[in-house]
Amino acid sequence: MSWWKKQKLYVKILIGAILGIIIGIVGKDHATVLAPIGEIFIRLLQTIIVPLVFFSLVAGISQLESMEKLKTIGLKTIGFYGVTAFFATLIGVGMALLLQPGKNSGAMSGAASKAQTVESKTDFSFIENLIQWVPSNPIAAMAEGNMLQIIIFSIITGLALISLGERGKSLVTIFQKGSDLSIRMAELVVTLAPYGVLALMANVTGSFGSDFLMEALRYVIADLGGLAVIMLVVYPALILLLTRTSPLNFYRQCSSAMLVAASTTSSGATLPATMEVARDEMKLPERIYGFTLPLGATVNMNGMSVVLGVIAVFAANVHGTPITIAFLATTIFLGIFLAAGTAGAKGADIVMASVLLTTLGFPLTLLPVIAALSPLLDMGHTVCNITGDLVATRLVADSEEAKYNAVATSS
Repeated sequence: MSWWKKQKLYVKILIGAILGIIIGIVGKDHATVLAPIGEIFIRLLQTIIVPLVFFSLVAGISQLESMEKLKTIGLKTIGFYGVTAFFATLIGVGMALLLQPGKNSGAMSGAASKAQTVESKTDFSFIENLIQWVPSNPIAAMAEGNMLQIIIFSIITGLALISLGERGKSLVTIFQKGSDLSIRMAELVVTLAPYGVLALMANVTGSFGSDFLMEALRYVIADLGGLAVIMLVVYPALILLLTRTSPLNFYRQCSSAMLVAASTTSSGATLPATMEVARDEMKLPERIYGFTLPLGATVNMNGMSVVLGVIAVFAANVHGTPITIAFLATTIFLGIFLAAGTAGAKGADIVMASVLLTTLGFPLTLLPVIAALSPLLDMGHTVCNITGDLVATRLVADSEEAKYNAVATSS
């Protein structure tokens, strides 16, 4: 027992997943006796979804502190984070459409018949869906768990707090404390993940057999492929086209922070290392990196955007849902804003995966697979995230310097 307590959470989750698979293969239908434990874990996750998304998004937006800051460095930084999150989700969706996880396995497809039917969105236009994103009653949206409407309301609330300036400082503190509380609740629930994942994996394996493991492998390859495209194509292209440094030199400068990110799998824990890189390696001004990096550690989660795109297609394939333009538009929107609202806590990606599935109207059938693979993939996600933070900082710093030089020359 003392050995178990000393293990890191991701080790415990991996052990739980492996034991669950073994129990499911050996016990077959008898393994479903563990299903109630998994159901309780899922319910606990669902309990924290609404407060976590609401408080985290509002607190993250309110970090901009003032409308003046939003108009200058803030617009450039958020614009970069938003655009890269858009492309990250698009790349994740594209890789998933290419590899089609969940499409070819009868075992995984069988899950659809045992889960609730997902309503097809093919009869709805994009404009009608867009209108439905906007809440008419935010309290009702929270009570019903309508995540798209909650996200829109959170964005409006965060922007309104910024516009209040000094008058809104006390409210900003309340939302930051609410975010801290929500993150702590998530941490407490996720400590139960090894046991919940064990029960869920045993139930899934016992019910549907081990064929789903091949589909899980497709999911892993799609996720890692998406991360590779961002790290090897998107970021180098931005550095090459928009800065005065070479991609190779940039990655050399970032290498120490990337190693810390890989070992901690936490953007927040890597923040001191990224700030050291910006200060000592890139020689950037503190007024730039002092804003862009803390904000990026909170809202820039391109790795998460990739995996959310993959998960959406994975779930659609498993449940036989048509992948329409409206479905893709909703997925991309969620990939941007759910990733931005992902808390800096271990296992927060599991929580956000459940938010995504719930928002798209899917049951949480795939959650045990996602949770079991999360420890393996989170390293790549975090490296992608903090590298994006440093790319944004480099771009904004060069842009501000160019603007300053242009003003000095004209005067």
